[in-house]
Amino acid sequence: MLVISKAWNKKIQRVPLLSLSAQYPGLFEQEVKFQSGPIDALELITNENLTSSFTGMLNSLGSHYKNQPDVPYRKVTSLGVVTVLQYPKFINATFSTKIKINPSEGGLSAKQLLEWIRFMVGSEHDVTITRVEHKLDYIGMDATSCISSIWCNDIRKVNDKSYKDETLYLGGRRSKKQAVIYNKAKEQGITGHHWTRIEMRKNFAVNEQKSYYDILDLKTLPNPFEGMALIEADESVILTAIHPYKVKIVTGSMVKTLKQLKKKDRDAVLVSLEALGYLRWLSDDYLKEMNKWLKAFPNPFVHLSKSNANLVVI
Repeated sequence: MLVISKAWNKKIQRVPLLSLSAQYPGLFEQEVKFQSGPIDALELITNENLTSSFTGMLNSLGSHYKNQPDVPYRKVTSLGVVTVLQYPKFINATFSTKIKINPSEGGLSAKQLLEWIRFMVGSEHDVTITRVEHKLDYIGMDATSCISSIWCNDIRKVNDKSYKDETLYLGGRRSKKQAVIYNKAKEQGITGHHWTRIEMRKNFAVNEQKSYYDILDLKTLPNPFEGMALIEADESVILTAIHPYKVKIVTGSMVKTLKQLKKKDRDAVLVSLEALGYLRWLSDDYLKEMNKWLKAFPNPFVHLSKSNANLVVI
C-alpha cells in the first residue's frame, strides 16, 4: 500500500498518491515507519545550482517565503520534510544554498535520503553536511524518569529549567554537540502514553563538515551517543556507590549527582555500576536503530557491526 508521511506540506498531500509516485518515483513513498529513523534532521550546504527537476518541484509544490526580516535568507521554500534556504543575507557566506531535511518525519530510508540529495543537486559529492540531529525514541519510558537517570560524558552545561522539568539540555545550543531529552508525546499532543526522545545535535565547523557517507560510517564519525547512558538503579544503589566520596544525591538529576565527583572517582562509580548491570549505553541502542534503517540501503549491502562500530560493506 502506497503511503506518504503527514509531514509533507498541504500541496503535496493534495496530489493523488499514484500521480505523485509516477512523477517522482521513490522520493515520497514512506519506506520506514513515521518517526522511526535514527536521524531526525540534516542540514546540507552547496554552491551548486539546484537541478531543474527539483526547481520545478519547488515552484509547483513548495510553500514560498520571501524576504522575511527575521530570516537570514532571501528565499525560503518548504515542502514540509525538505526546506530550501537560498541567497544568504549574511556577510562572508561560503555557500549559496542550505537544505534542511528530516528523514525521520518523512519516513525516508537511507536509500531515499541519497536519492533526494541526488535529485536536488545532482550528486551527493556536491553537498557537505553542517549539522546532524541523531535521535533515539523510547516508547513507554517516562520523560521525567529518563531525565533523572541520564548520564553524559564531556558535557559541561546543564539546563533543566524548560517545559516544567520535562526537557533537559546538556551542552549549549551553539556547542559542537548538545544532547536534549524531552517528552515527545507531549510535543505531539499525545495523551495516555509515554514517549521520550533523546537527541544528540552535532554541529560541524567549516574544516569538519561531513559527506553523506560519513554520517553512516561510525569509524569516520564516532557514535554520537558514545559515553551517554541511562543509569537504571535504585537510590539505595547510587547511595552505596557514591558513599566513599562523601557526596549526596541531587534529587532528580544523575548528571548533577555525578558531576560533584572528580573524574577518576566518577569513572570508578560508573565502572562499579556497569559491573552490576545498571548502565544502559545509548551507543548500543543507536547501533541497533542504524542497522534497522540501513536494511533498505542499495547494493552493496551496508550494516554496522556492534563489535567494532564501523561501517562494513559486504
